[in-house]
Amino acid sequence: MHSVLRYNVMVKNIAHSRFATEVKSLSRLAGPIIIAQIAHMLMAVIDTIMAGQVSANDLAAASLGSGVWVIVFFSLLGIVSAVGPMVAHAFGAKDYKSISSLSQHGLLLSFSVGLLGALMLFNARPILVWTGADPTIIEPTMLFLKGIAIGTPFGLLFRSQGFYSSSVSHSRPIMVIGLIGLALNIPLNLVFIYGHFGVPAMGGAGCGWASGIIMTITAIVMQVYTMKSARYQAFRPLMRHWHLDWHVIWQMCKLGFPTGGAYLVEVSAFSGSTLMVASLGAASIGGHQIMLNMSALTFMFPMGIGMAMTVRIGQQLGANNPAGARYSSKIGLVMGLCCALCSCTIMLTLGKTIIGYYSPDHTVQAIAGGLLIFSASFQFFDATQVCAASALRGYKISALPMIAMIIAFWCIALPIGYWIGLHPEWFSISKDWERMGVRGLWAALVLGLGIAAVLLLVSLQHVSRKAIRTAGHSREMASATSGS
Repeated sequence: MHSVLRYNVMVKNIAHSRFATEVKSLSRLAGPIIIAQIAHMLMAVIDTIMAGQVSANDLAAASLGSGVWVIVFFSLLGIVSAVGPMVAHAFGAKDYKSISSLSQHGLLLSFSVGLLGALMLFNARPILVWTGADPTIIEPTMLFLKGIAIGTPFGLLFRSQGFYSSSVSHSRPIMVIGLIGLALNIPLNLVFIYGHFGVPAMGGAGCGWASGIIMTITAIVMQVYTMKSARYQAFRPLMRHWHLDWHVIWQMCKLGFPTGGAYLVEVSAFSGSTLMVASLGAASIGGHQIMLNMSALTFMFPMGIGMAMTVRIGQQLGANNPAGARYSSKIGLVMGLCCALCSCTIMLTLGKTIIGYYSPDHTVQAIAGGLLIFSASFQFFDATQVCAASALRGYKISALPMIAMIIAFWCIALPIGYWIGLHPEWFSISKDWERMGVRGLWAALVLGLGIAAVLLLVSLQHVSRKAIRTAGHSREMASATSGS
């Protein structure tokens, strides 16, 4: 009896030790990533607040411009993100030569797609006209987009180096450099919004130019750091002799394009909803954007954990430890849900107070306040889906998250949101049913996130179990071969 009790205690101690070790490993990776992501999001928050202090039209222009840019940038970022799991697998396998090559190809790919993104932003006027936005908002929105377009290739360059650095278990530089960018945000916004040092006053559109400059500066600083730091010398990140390998580019695109597709679907569901709201007026755009900012800020916590999960799972699979990878996914999901609980609590208790800091316009505040319950309710779904999708990318699985996002958002959420939010008369059961406006769009987004979370969780369960079975079968085959 005593031996059984001692055995149970020993098992519990081992489990606790393993749990604590995994939480510590994920936290060490995720902490700097979360701070860096929060710094990026705070810049968007500051832009929204500072543009809102000028006028409702300036807030609408900055919000609409940001909505278009986010769709383009994050879709391309998905392609660039392939650097992360590929480097993580190589790092886990101690294949340092491949890490060097992957980092080089990642830089080339990121800057190339960044130039494509800049070209799209410079020619975004037809999209703005298509949304039905007020003509007085379109001109300052285009001015915003031209400024931020210049920095877009450099923004993707910085993210590529960030994925590379995090995947070799060194995520602190992106945190420090992200904070440098945040420190520059307010001074540069003041220069471009109000006009100083010979720069013409641009109003809310000036935020786009400030962001473009910040992305350029942070990319240069990150590049210099990786060239000079002894931390990266084992991987020779910028080796002098290098040749283009189209096979590596193909592998990155094969993994990255579905990830970019998934990002496009999700981002278009949120930022794209800003384009739908454009026809409802400046106040609706402003209130909608405020809640997007708040939701995106809280999203940085589970997203940071998810990015750490991609690295951790990739490293363990590279070291041929699929059981450890599955355990990392479980712990990461628990950590993500804990973050969601905290975010939900903060929104329900302090949400209206926070909204007041964004804009003095009472109409904007009322619209944003009416969306609080929707934003708070989807925190758990959002945390689950981003952690599960990130875990799948650690397994180098990117098509499944894209398919799940397409089903959840493009096939279900956006059509329903457009219907009940803007055109209930199309399928209205009652003639008295009035359109829900922005609230209808947000209710549909909650539905979409819930569906995505379920689909991705089921996919992760299947993929992680299959990886363990495949590894076990391979060991059995190797044992049989050596025995014979």
